[in-house]
Amino acid sequence: MKSRKHHTSPNNPESTAYRLQYAMRLRRYNGIELSRKTSDPANGVKPIHPATMSLYINGKSEPGKEYIIRLAAALQVDPSWLIGSCPLSQIVRPTKKDETDDLVQIYEKLNDKGKEYLLKTAYIVYASQEYEQLNNNESQNK
Repeated sequence: MKSRKHHTSPNNPESTAYRLQYAMRLRRYNGIELSRKTSDPANGVKPIHPATMSLYINGKSEPGKEYIIRLAAALQVDPSWLIGSCPLSQIVRPTKKDETDDLVQIYEKLNDKGKEYLLKTAYIVYASQEYEQLNNNESQNK
C-alpha cells in the first residue's frame, strides 16, 4: 500500500501535485493564472486562493472533490486524470492557446459603448482577413 506522502509527492507521476504541474506547463499557466481560472464570477465562485494553490502544486495538501473539478476545468483535463486514475499519457493536450475565455471575460467587463466598439473592430478585422485570403487565392489560381 502506498503511503500518503508518496502519493502526494510532486515527483510521483501518479500524484495530483505532479499532474497539476504537468498540465500547468502544457497550458503555460503559473499558479496565479491557474488560481484566477478557477473562479466563476457569474455564479459567485471565488478563485482558489494562491496560497492554497501553492500547497496543491507542491504536494503539501490534496484538493478536495470540488476543487479537483474546478482545477480540472481550468486546466482542460479530466478530473480522473488529475487525481492519477488514468495514465499520464492520456492528458488532453491543447492544440493552441484558448483565448476565447479571455476574450469573453474582457467583453463582459466592457460597458455598452466598449462592446459596440469591440464588435465593430472585430468585423473590420474579419473582413480584412477574408479579403486578404480571397486575393491570395486569386493570385494562386493565375
